[in-house]
Amino acid sequence: MLEQDIQGFMDALTERTIGLRDSITLKEMIIADIPKGVKVYIRTEVIRWLRNDLAGAPRFGRVNQNAPGISQLTNAFLRSLCDAYQFTRTEFISILNDAVHFTDNFLSRPQWTLENFVFEKNKRIPTEELLFRLEYASDYAYFPQLIEKIVRQWKWKEVTREDFRTLVAKIDNQIVGQHSARELAMLTKPIYDFVHLGEASLTHAIPLSPLIVFFDDKKMTSVKEHIESVCAARKRSELTLRELVGLIEDFYVSRTGAQARSGNPLTDRPKTQVDDTAQEALPTDAAKSSGRSPQVGAPMEAPDATDRAIQNAMTTEGPEGNVEVSTPGTTPGLPDLHTLIPDKKRSRIVRRLFKRDHDYFNFVVAELNKFTTWKESAAFLADFFRTNKLDPYSDDVVQFTDAVQARFTPREQ
Repeated sequence: MLEQDIQGFMDALTERTIGLRDSITLKEMIIADIPKGVKVYIRTEVIRWLRNDLAGAPRFGRVNQNAPGISQLTNAFLRSLCDAYQFTRTEFISILNDAVHFTDNFLSRPQWTLENFVFEKNKRIPTEELLFRLEYASDYAYFPQLIEKIVRQWKWKEVTREDFRTLVAKIDNQIVGQHSARELAMLTKPIYDFVHLGEASLTHAIPLSPLIVFFDDKKMTSVKEHIESVCAARKRSELTLRELVGLIEDFYVSRTGAQARSGNPLTDRPKTQVDDTAQEALPTDAAKSSGRSPQVGAPMEAPDATDRAIQNAMTTEGPEGNVEVSTPGTTPGLPDLHTLIPDKKRSRIVRRLFKRDHDYFNFVVAELNKFTTWKESAAFLADFFRTNKLDPYSDDVVQFTDAVQARFTPREQ
């Protein structure tokens, strides 16, 4: 996003949050109508502030941080406490500016942004610090999920910048390789939503530059050059999501005949079988004729393919040989929450509780998978329900709660 656009963006977000007031609480910011990525960044930064303050307290320093469950209990405490944090106007405007710039960069060039944000000027950092910094990123949730899974399986105490760069590139290669042309285009939907400050339809347009950067970040030079050349010929400086889908599909078709034997024409990597479930993300003929726009989170129907890549196709070589990467990391001895929610029930939960936002659903499940007791999970759920204004006694919320509690049965009553 251009710098002049960022200022207009900041003005709009300021108006939607603190307005002309002198202060605002984190809870007020969370329920405001602003992009999810901005909310997650600010909330995680507040948790970091509180964590640092707590760690500096003399008496807390005498608590054995290596004792079982202390880390999870501390995190649950800070997450439940942070919503009451009150920003001064100056402090809030400053962190809002940081959040906007981070989200803008991360959506357009996730590989580059993750590396530079996580490591800054460091050549290596402790694993736990790496995992915490990944919490700032809410979109493209497969990155933090898979990175955590891999580093924990490899039992790394620290991660080097070079290893991280290689790991992120391999993850992105696998994710891209699992997507059809339509699904690949739909991966850019968070950029459209961010630019339009809300749910963007397939007919909303955005500037060409962030899309070019997005495909360049993924090292998809042929796709990038195709989009650039077509837009130059048509004298277009913006693209709708529907137009982007069409451009990538056209490119796919033009390359298929010439490269049918050499792999995926989008990536020049071997193409894994991909079904067509992501086409549901695009309007049906009936929807087109009625003029209805996709619902909130509709693009994340496409990451059904991402789920397949995460669960079925991600094998990465580590220092001890091949490591099978399936679902996001879970606490040893406890089942993955994903396995406790049937597909039909999951679709309903994602639709009703998460407003069709699959990334947000996966992020919450990944957090819940980290907890070792029902007490910790219940505290996190209470915070989640409160933040999203959900009735804890509604049928859908109760079903989700029951599934989380089932992780600890009969292990814990």
